[in-house]
Amino acid sequence: MKDLNQLRVEIDQTDEQLLALFKQRMGLVKEVAAYKAANSLPVYQPEREKLLLKRVGELAGEEYRIPAQMLFTSIMDISKANQQVAAPGALTQMLLQAAENSQPIPGGATVACAGVEGAYSYVAAGRLLQEPNRVCFERFEDVFAAVVSGRCRYGVLPIENSSAGSVTQVYDLLRSDGCYIVKSYNLKITHSLLGVPGAKLGDITRVYSHPQALAQCGGFFSQNRQITGIPYSTTAAAAQYVSQLGDKTAAALAGEDCARLYGLEVLNSEVQNAENNYTRFILITKTPAAAPEANRIALVLKLSHTPGALHRLISRFAARGLNLTKIESRPIPEVPFEFLFYFEFDGNVRQPKVRELLENLNSELEYLRFLGNYAVE
Repeated sequence: MKDLNQLRVEIDQTDEQLLALFKQRMGLVKEVAAYKAANSLPVYQPEREKLLLKRVGELAGEEYRIPAQMLFTSIMDISKANQQVAAPGALTQMLLQAAENSQPIPGGATVACAGVEGAYSYVAAGRLLQEPNRVCFERFEDVFAAVVSGRCRYGVLPIENSSAGSVTQVYDLLRSDGCYIVKSYNLKITHSLLGVPGAKLGDITRVYSHPQALAQCGGFFSQNRQITGIPYSTTAAAAQYVSQLGDKTAAALAGEDCARLYGLEVLNSEVQNAENNYTRFILITKTPAAAPEANRIALVLKLSHTPGALHRLISRFAARGLNLTKIESRPIPEVPFEFLFYFEFDGNVRQPKVRELLENLNSELEYLRFLGNYAVE
């Protein structure tokens, strides 16, 4: 039996041979890329890849069939990543235009907020813009509609909470309503139990609030099982509703500012599960814009139903040194048991490697939509 040192020497020698062959293959890949560019052929040719993987599996034999196909899948992904797009497509043009559209956000801009005065979106608008002219709407979709129609230049919406996760409705609206993220802000959220004057905790049987706020206060409901949480459009709108009800058995989960605004009393302070409870709010507009300091890119895309499709996609980001920060799947309502993937990664559209990757993916995938390039704290 060979000793370990000898085996390692032989492995190193084999690796050197593999590396030489890899470099030789990548040289051929460059020639293929040049030919495709000269003949207006797509970089991605799935039928060719299927045939190659089938051949690799047959040559490797049953013992090494799957690992060999995995190896060559990675090699092909690296090859595609190194093939330049022949000419900038429509997506590249849009990304470059987004960089050109970057302008300081003006003070006093009209911004749509979900809820009423005192809502967290209302507060976040003051952090995202200077002296904003706020216009309040009842529903998230109303905020998008106001931006798309031009009634408001911007919109402010919650997109993710540190303890309750994504605000899925906002992600779905981003996909369908043609708006783009241009800025974000992490707002610390504290939920308090607000009731009408004279009410006590023991009187309360139902609590109104936004579903995310109810989820963020699950511990409170576990300790007070006589109380039922009832979803409402926003936290501030729930406080306003409880004030209008004038019922001692009803309360709202909202910020303490809402107690002052709507004549309520704080029955229990900061009842959220986590002390460090933050919600990320986004600023949207109907025209894509990417500031020089933007460091996060958001996408939504659809993958084929093939083994390893997600793994191969992730490897494309790794091959370019791009750090993925979020991957989340969402069902497509109109297509049962089909899913879209929301991706977020570190980068700026001014980087050639970012534009090249997105252009290649856009030409290969069934569906891809750029959601924005913005700064994250």
